[in-house]
Amino acid sequence: MVNLLKFKEHAEYADGRETDLSGREAYGLYGQAVSQIIRQYDGEVIFVGDVTFLSLGQVEELWDEIAIAKYPNRAALWAMSTSPEWNEAAVHRAAGLAGQLNIETVSNPFG
Repeated sequence: MVNLLKFKEHAEYADGRETDLSGREAYGLYGQAVSQIIRQYDGEVIFVGDVTFLSLGQVEELWDEIAIAKYPNRAALWAMSTSPEWNEAAVHRAAGLAGQLNIETVSNPFG
């Protein structure tokens, strides 16, 4: 799973709680939790990195971060993302993200 992430300047929680967190910081809380939860479903975080430069192409605005995770199958991803532990952490995800693309991929034996 390739995740393209755009963060809010300031985190905004759905329950209206006051916070001084940036969107990136709120999403970081989610990321820390998911890096532990994903292991329970035989998945792993492969890569997380900041987007710093667009070397080819044209876009109005760059994504802030790219994260790549690996799951054994779609069922494991579904089970994780519907688990109580994931839902508890997901409040930080929603508070921090201004936008995202989650792109499902499969290994290419010729790549």
